[in-house]
Amino acid sequence: MVVPLEKEGREEVIRIVDLKNVDVNEFMVTRQLTVEGSKGEFRADIVLFVNGIPLVLIECKNPTREEVDKEQANVLYSRLSKIYDEIEREGKVKVFGNIDFEVVKKIDRKNEKIAKLKGNKIIVKVSAVNLPDNALKYIVAHEIAHTLVKRHTKKFWKIVETIYPEFKVGQKELAEYSKFLV
Repeated sequence: MVVPLEKEGREEVIRIVDLKNVDVNEFMVTRQLTVEGSKGEFRADIVLFVNGIPLVLIECKNPTREEVDKEQANVLYSRLSKIYDEIEREGKVKVFGNIDFEVVKKIDRKNEKIAKLKGNKIIVKVSAVNLPDNALKYIVAHEIAHTLVKRHTKKFWKIVETIYPEFKVGQKELAEYSKFLV
């Protein structure tokens, strides 16, 4: 790249990148470079500079990390939180500590799993956003019951029923809709 420059009345040529003598250029590679822009922060995974000019930006994707649609995740998180708050207000069961939700693309790298309890966090697949409220309430009640009883025993189902007396309606809807969840 050639740029004309006028210096002390005479014109000089500056080669920003010398393509004829590549060895005279300075190359530098950085990782995780954060740049503040008009639309917020941007972080490039790898940036290649030639003579101090960023010429190549490389964004590396983790093949094991599944991205979720943030808007759908927010809608689902709000619905789950509202259902949980409703269950808490009814006071039919007391959970030790707070229950939180995490919305993910897949659970344990499996497509068929819809929800899972991990500690006091209920992990729910983002595609559950399309489920009716009864099915979501069943999921929440089911996972809350797992905080008290791990296996699907009579005691477990009694807790689910205490939390959500019409749980069989939600269970049926979940079974009907789950075949459409990706």
